[in-house]
Amino acid sequence: MPVISVEHIALRENGAPYIAGKGVKVANIATLAIMHGWSIEKIADEFDLTPAQIHAALAYYYDHQDEIDSAVRAGDELAKQTGISIDDLRRHVGDKIPSKDE
Repeated sequence: MPVISVEHIALRENGAPYIAGKGVKVANIATLAIMHGWSIEKIADEFDLTPAQIHAALAYYYDHQDEIDSAVRAGDELAKQTGISIDDLRRHVGDKIPSKDE
């Protein structure tokens, strides 16, 4: 039986997964859906994504949960060490890349 891949997820040079063509990090989608309880529809509306893109991001997250959770914790720790709120740090480093080329 052939395996079909879904091509919604891409990797940045640093290995961070994001939604291709949108630049929204998989970690952001997972955090909103799992930790904050956002619905698929709310995430889709907020980031101009399709339900398929969100489900692909969540599937990727569950396949790579340990490494993504570790990266999120590292970002949270960096924010604490620098005295900058995690929201300010994320805005500063740009969690959502505006380029549609990604």
